[in-house]
Amino acid sequence: MENQSLEFFKRLVDIISSNIDKENFFENILDLIIGIFKTELGAIFLYKGNEIHLASGRTLDNVTIEDANVLSQIVINNSIRSKEVLYSSDVRKDARFKNSRSIFLKNNIRSFICAPLLKDEKVIGAIYLDCRMTTHLFTDYEIDLFKTVCGLIAGIIDKSLAYRKAYEKLFSKMYDIIILPNNGFLVAESVQMRRVLKRVEEVAKVDSNVLLLGETGVGKGAIARLIHEKSSRKNASFISYSCNVPETLLESDLFGYRKGAFTDAKADKKGLVEEANKGTLFLDEIANVPISIQAKLLGVIEEKTFRKLGETALRKVDIRIISASNNDLEDLINRGKFREDLYYRLNTITIKIPPLRERKEDIPILARCFLKYFSNRFRKRITGFSTKVMEVLLNYPWPGNVRQFKSTIEHAVVMAKGSRIFLEDLPEEIVSREYFPKPLRKELRELERSMILEALSITQGNVTRAARYLCINPRHLRRLI
Repeated sequence: MENQSLEFFKRLVDIISSNIDKENFFENILDLIIGIFKTELGAIFLYKGNEIHLASGRTLDNVTIEDANVLSQIVINNSIRSKEVLYSSDVRKDARFKNSRSIFLKNNIRSFICAPLLKDEKVIGAIYLDCRMTTHLFTDYEIDLFKTVCGLIAGIIDKSLAYRKAYEKLFSKMYDIIILPNNGFLVAESVQMRRVLKRVEEVAKVDSNVLLLGETGVGKGAIARLIHEKSSRKNASFISYSCNVPETLLESDLFGYRKGAFTDAKADKKGLVEEANKGTLFLDEIANVPISIQAKLLGVIEEKTFRKLGETALRKVDIRIISASNNDLEDLINRGKFREDLYYRLNTITIKIPPLRERKEDIPILARCFLKYFSNRFRKRITGFSTKVMEVLLNYPWPGNVRQFKSTIEHAVVMAKGSRIFLEDLPEEIVSREYFPKPLRKELRELERSMILEALSITQGNVTRAARYLCINPRHLRRLI
């Protein structure tokens, strides 16, 4: 292995120099580490506020792991707590893990190694590797090398995160974009969305409950997350939950249960209300909450208390509730399907989010953002859209709003064969002729003209910047002018 170390560090330098700002930066680092240590699974965990999150998980076959539960949380937590490398060459024979051996056996973990990522003695994350097919004898040399690698990568990740933060700040300043955790963002080029974001800034300063209204796919979850990130609760949990589930599941998910509360209650379980303590609980599709559970939810809001299933004692909780609906809640109240008192407690502040078809100024920037994201994700070099494609994107009514728009750009990036997106790359239903009948062609030309004039006005006559705004080539814009 000593002979491979030099090659390993050469490749590490290559990744740092060429990939530090790429979406697949962590994946490339993990693939390299798994290869040199000859393990089967690996993961990088990073802190967000007070919580540790899976930043990237990979297998020996370069397959991405999405679920952190397949990894040993006990090992990761103990390594972080002790700030020490933790390893075992054979878990089944290791007396230290006698009481938790069943957890390892459940995921077929045979051996592992884990080390915290330390920056100035502060834990910023951890790197974890394990073997499942065979045991792995970690030599003293490998353990020392793993420590060295984790020390180097901690510094690299720290610089990478700082770089991304600086880049995102510049990017958002240029294009009125707000970057959110987990690759999320909000675009606010339109007057309507700027009003929404101004309202968000105001409500984030207080701790009142908020009701978000808008059609499916407009971004209610993103707005809820932004309110949390700008509030005094930003370092605590943000938990998002869709209430569109069966009544029994909804109640146990929200409030938790005690062991033996019902047939399948084999152990105590925390509910989301308890998990969100000190943080924010976002309840999407709040109109689907049955009347029987609405009373318990009202108790959480008014009394800051709740009761687990199978429990008699009340528990205290401190949370902020943000709820969302695409239904007319007042109509549900009139039909006896929603409690009026709960409605007035939930909508202390109401924010209405406009559909995408009413804020077309956001479409070119949204298109660029999703294009950049999916081009990086699928490792393609796609630089923009043809004029016809942008015309289609601007005129399609988008009944599924931003969610449908994002899916459309993903489809286009997957299908694209060159460096630009063309009509044939879009889903068939998007380019259907019914959206562009002949009588509309004159109107489309007028729209194109007004967009060009608006872009030139915004950029004070700068053709290059206007072309960037319209997502077209500057030479093409000069011909249109």
